[in-house]
Amino acid sequence: PPSSSPSMRGGATVRPTKAGASGGASSAAAAAQAGGNDALGQPPSRVVHVRNLAPDTINEDLMSFFASFGIVSYVCLLTKFSQALIEMEQLEQAQAVLAYACDNDVVIKGRLLSFTYSVSQAINRSVALAPSTPNPDFVEPTSGNVLLLTVFNPKHSITCDVLHSIAAPFGVVNRIVIFTKNGIQALVEFADSAAAGNAKAFLDGKDIYYDSCTLKVHFSKAKRLNVRKQSEKSRDFTMHYQQQQQQQQYQQQQ
Repeated sequence: PPSSSPSMRGGATVRPTKAGASGGASSAAAAAQAGGNDALGQPPSRVVHVRNLAPDTINEDLMSFFASFGIVSYVCLLTKFSQALIEMEQLEQAQAVLAYACDNDVVIKGRLLSFTYSVSQAINRSVALAPSTPNPDFVEPTSGNVLLLTVFNPKHSITCDVLHSIAAPFGVVNRIVIFTKNGIQALVEFADSAAAGNAKAFLDGKDIYYDSCTLKVHFSKAKRLNVRKQSEKSRDFTMHYQQQQQQQQYQQQQ
């Protein structure tokens, strides 16, 4: 019979804004949390407009942050303008992003990002490049420390603990983010590229569970995942490692 446990063994920097530093930011946060307009007076929309992106920002950088708030329906990266449009599945999810960004600085690849609602209620698929449409300029990376996992035939629940259990034997896993943009996918960040390479070589084409949850593994161009909160779908394991080191240091001093 199918096993109920894995059969194999194998960022954004976020900092709270200073209290009282900006009355406008506080009022904007309150408005966003109440479902009102954003700081520019734009009414709520499922589409979030992100500005001031670094030139080398890729979809995975944004997905790893936005996936913490809910299901990302579509991503349109406007690299030429250092901007992006991210469409969430539910309006409440987009409102949660805006409310969070009002209270916290979100920095990806050294850039402090700006978040507002889009003037559109949905991204025009006929204008933007569809995620399933091959980009003629895209060159798949052949190495790196972050892997993109796609799970086919997912009969069992896929969580960060499940993915960590099959990835950790190959090396230190820093962060994991799971999202459902194109089926069930996940980004797994290793501490070094050698561990990621070994994991890819072994896990690609394997089943996590007996006869289900088949993995297709690619290298990602991302370098560091942007984990906003600890949950079954997003996890920063470096915090756990730091706690372990602190406990060991404390025990050695006793």
